[in-house]
Amino acid sequence: DAGVPGGQRMLGAMIKHGEGGPKDVRGASSWFRKAAEQGDLLAMAFLGLLYYHGEGVGQNLELAHVWLQRSAEGGEPNGMLAYAIAWLEGRALTRDVATAYKWLLLAEKFGKDDVAIQKRLEQYLDYAKKNVGSEGVRVLREVEEFNPKIAT
Repeated sequence: DAGVPGGQRMLGAMIKHGEGGPKDVRGASSWFRKAAEQGDLLAMAFLGLLYYHGEGVGQNLELAHVWLQRSAEGGEPNGMLAYAIAWLEGRALTRDVATAYKWLLLAEKFGKDDVAIQKRLEQYLDYAKKNVGSEGVRVLREVEEFNPKIAT
């Protein structure tokens, strides 16, 4: 089902929100998957969140982790933020404040021009910074050395 991944992702978002027709989260997940499998980083984040919350698909925290990690490691700020929250909440992953802090800082860096991301970050950054403990120096070094992976 090759196609234009960005268009598939946008179609999925429209279907998910009921733009131009009834809301259909299950249908949206199909379009997000098609785009994600072709390397669309934002579609990976959207698909990961659907699995994380069990929207339109059965909740599957393992698949949520896979898709959110791919999106985050690819440099997608929305994926970084969602991945960080998963680490903070400890649902899809073992709770790890230091790892969450790393991904929050990266989301802040890569999403610096995205007002919505910056606003959502406010909820989590202070908490993570206060609770990262002795691993803060390591985290700052990892953030400095981070290079996005090419999506595969």
